[in-house]
Amino acid sequence: MEKRVRQMNIPALLEAYVLFALAIWLLVYLVSGQYLVYVTPRMLPYLISTVVVLAVLGIVTLTRLFQPNRRGQVAHVFVLSLPLIVLLLPHGTISVSSDDLSAVTVPAAQTAQPNATPNPGSGTAAVSATPAADLEEEAIDGLDRASRTIAITTENYYDWMERLYNDCVVYEGYTVSMTGYVINGSDVFAENEFALARLVMTCCVADLSPVGVNCKYDDAGQLKPDDWYSVQGILIAGSYEINGTTYNEPQLAVTRITPTEAVSGYVYPY
Repeated sequence: MEKRVRQMNIPALLEAYVLFALAIWLLVYLVSGQYLVYVTPRMLPYLISTVVVLAVLGIVTLTRLFQPNRRGQVAHVFVLSLPLIVLLLPHGTISVSSDDLSAVTVPAAQTAQPNATPNPGSGTAAVSATPAADLEEEAIDGLDRASRTIAITTENYYDWMERLYNDCVVYEGYTVSMTGYVINGSDVFAENEFALARLVMTCCVADLSPVGVNCKYDDAGQLKPDDWYSVQGILIAGSYEINGTTYNEPQLAVTRITPTEAVSGYVYPY
């Protein structure tokens, strides 16, 4: 009696290979932290779920390894391999040239709910600061009221940007230290001004935007755009006007500025 040889389902084999390869490479990205180049840390649970789903799909696909493939099509395997090709490409932290920017982005809390009250007789509005006592309830790391200093780091960067843009009057005169890259390549800044900023990622790489503060510095014109500096300065409650409403704007009168290495990664608000 002639023995029948079972023919391997090549499309199923290729499909399983791509699914397992995707799961493995995505897992490597998660373990190494490279996924943070593209999405925020809060996406980690969803990415872990994706790895599990890919592995399960790969196992299920293997059960069809010796089932007849009547269609014989492999086009869907090519489509599945596209994300794998993207993962295998060289990658690194995205940079935004200040030539493409007119100014830093104001944290959303400031633009959505300006703390403005009418200023009688002027036709404009003055920003009212939140009392310092209320701010004690939402303490942010880096604040030293005794020495009147604020140390802004990657971990507390966005929290302090929100606080300073909404309540900079409360901290006027404090000494602020922070690190960022220079934006000064536009008509927005005066000769003695530049912005010190960091890139903020709210959800994914598509929404990257620079957030920072304007700095007053006599030699601002000598600073190269996109170069990184550690800056120390005295906080000033500046202002700007939009549609007849005056908003407080945190500004730094620079007392010390030092070139430094670029800080890897982004700032994540959530």
